[in-house]
Amino acid sequence: MEIEKVIFLDIDGPLATDECLLKTEMMFGVRLYKWNENCCRVLNEIINETGAEIVLSSDWRKYFTMDELDSIFKLNNIVKSPIAVTDQMKYKFSSRGDEDRIYQIDRFLRNNSIKNWVSVDDLDLKSDIVSNFVHVETGFGLSADGIKEKLILFLNQN
Repeated sequence: MEIEKVIFLDIDGPLATDECLLKTEMMFGVRLYKWNENCCRVLNEIINETGAEIVLSSDWRKYFTMDELDSIFKLNNIVKSPIAVTDQMKYKFSSRGDEDRIYQIDRFLRNNSIKNWVSVDDLDLKSDIVSNFVHVETGFGLSADGIKEKLILFLNQN
């Protein structure tokens, strides 16, 4: 797959901030929570400004099909749904989700042609492998000061 720009996106933390966990509704037979409207607005602004595609690295990829994810993204008024998800392979039987996610993103990058990319997560994924990384706090997500600009900077590199 050849993609110009990709956001490797986690949901819990970047889009679903701490307060979101208190507001649930039934969907696909499970209780889901709506995402933070300000964080969703920021994601839409980033997508509209950069044309980036979404590759879901979030654990949500384990529980929902691509069609269900599309419905969930539309429910939260996101202008684009994920075009793909990272794999779920464990790294050397690791029990650390952050270490697994680093190698899952790395495998996706090695298996696809991607010009510019960034990973955004509340886990600390900063490493030699995932160098294009922006960390967010779970209380503020993408709406925190400076986060939007950092993501756009990675996506608009030449």
